[in-house]
Amino acid sequence: MTAAPTLLAHGVGGRQDLPITLPQLVVAAALTLVVTFVALGLLWREPRLDRDATGGRPVPHRLARLVDAPGFRWALRGLGLLAAAWFCLGLLGGPDTADNPTAGALYVLLWVGLAPLSLLLGPIWRAVNPLRTVHLLAALAARRDPNRGLRELPDSVGWWPAAATLFGFVWLELVAPDRATLPVITAWLTGYAVVLLAGAVLFGAGWFDHADPFEAYSTVIGHLAPLGRAADGVLVWRNPLDGIAGLRPRPGLVAVVIVLLGSTMYDSLSNAPGWLRFSQENGLHPAVTGSAGLSLVIAAVAVAYLAATGAAAHIGRAEATDARQVPGEIAHSIVPIAVGYVVAHYYSL
Repeated sequence: MTAAPTLLAHGVGGRQDLPITLPQLVVAAALTLVVTFVALGLLWREPRLDRDATGGRPVPHRLARLVDAPGFRWALRGLGLLAAAWFCLGLLGGPDTADNPTAGALYVLLWVGLAPLSLLLGPIWRAVNPLRTVHLLAALAARRDPNRGLRELPDSVGWWPAAATLFGFVWLELVAPDRATLPVITAWLTGYAVVLLAGAVLFGAGWFDHADPFEAYSTVIGHLAPLGRAADGVLVWRNPLDGIAGLRPRPGLVAVVIVLLGSTMYDSLSNAPGWLRFSQENGLHPAVTGSAGLSLVIAAVAVAYLAATGAAAHIGRAEATDARQVPGEIAHSIVPIAVGYVVAHYYSL
């Protein structure tokens, strides 16, 4: 009788398969950072990016018509619903064993796969989001405008709800006990669906833009896609760095970027022998230790980012009112770093 396989981080196994040693990796990473920042400091002394989305080369007319066609958009919504139905078959009707693809579909196909898809195609989750489609169909059946809810959502809300739900997902992925089991995944997704659909009823379809962690994740990364829209809505081929420069400040943007970067950093640190030994020997439940570790790493990233932007504002002699805006104004510059970290970290998955 063979022993049951042991599932490690992410519920999908380990990733200790680097072709180089850890010291070589650390030295290479340090050199990369030093060379990159020295080069940027010496060679990039004035703005060169198109933050107002006025440039770009229009895509062929036929392609633009296809992308903007209502039929194409409904096809994407239908594809999202079919994928959700397939996922629910395994989630609700499949065995709670390692052979069930549900955990892999959530943690790898969705979470990891959403990064390269968004890098290529833009904010793709918004187009295929099954909960958004369910809300749209319900609103159409009730003959209501899907964009109108029972009350208005204040502009000050921004992406703060998305930062909270994004933290909730990375906690599920990295910390939650038995996170690869069907009951745990079902409980989290049920809460996710209730929060999103109830909010959409209350505030309209715009709630998904503010609160869906996967939409926020895909939207942030999607600004780096070579395919985007100019300020007048025309579909264009663009410099990806022009696209990310167009990610304008909004409430909660800094929090979303910090959670994304900090959670990936914690995922790496949590595999370190010292942390594993501490987690096993401190006498606390692993979920308590993991939750504290995740929160502390994200908090450390936040402190480091705010300190660095504060120093930048001081060096630039920004006015007091402008200094408070500096973290949001340059948050877009952290996104390529966070995305590179995510791609490198999850590459083998």
